[in-house]
Amino acid sequence: MSPIIFSLDCTSMGWTALGLTQGEERKGEFNGELGKSQATLLPCLVKSFLELYGLTVKEVDFFAVTVGPGSFTGIKVGMAFVQFLAWSLGKKVIPLSSLEARAFAAGKIPGMHVCHVLRAGGEKIYSAMYKWEGASVPPSEVVPEGVYTGAELAGAMLPFAGKEPCFFRDSPRSLSSFFPLEEHLLNRTYTSGASNSALAYLYRDKAINPADLEPRYLKEPDTGK
Repeated sequence: MSPIIFSLDCTSMGWTALGLTQGEERKGEFNGELGKSQATLLPCLVKSFLELYGLTVKEVDFFAVTVGPGSFTGIKVGMAFVQFLAWSLGKKVIPLSSLEARAFAAGKIPGMHVCHVLRAGGEKIYSAMYKWEGASVPPSEVVPEGVYTGAELAGAMLPFAGKEPCFFRDSPRSLSSFFPLEEHLLNRTYTSGASNSALAYLYRDKAINPADLEPRYLKEPDTGK
């Protein structure tokens, strides 16, 4: 039977994404702003979400969680929740990069280049660029995940200038003051629960024990909080 995968993403400052897949089929998702109530609401939200599809956590084969980069608190909330669930049920966890997950969700045309930008603090940004090849394969990383200044990332993008990469960000205006792109070129995007679960299915052979799950902060001394 095709594996059932439940995914959780809490890396974007109170925005919460739940996703469910069975094999390659995207069964459903919840994407919404929970704000500071994120940790409190998660247990009931997850239970109710799975019940919509006639499932309980015991019937989930793999749990997936985005491990960063992103909100320091959100990463901890999501990881702790999934780690406990998976450990208590004897299941494995599929770790996902928040940048890769967003690129996978944003891809539309095979061969397009997708760059997602997250504010890191200290006038730095978390970013990477991926080549999207379709919904049946993970995107290829062409500019590595890392902490960049706006100028550094712009320099890293120069070899791809003729390929017209698409840029996405999670905050409408907080990045434009130091990132050297026109405002209209920085598209707003949210994480997608169903897309995250679909990506996790492609990485199911990389599932790990809950105790081995590690955050991906990509943190430098003057970035993040």
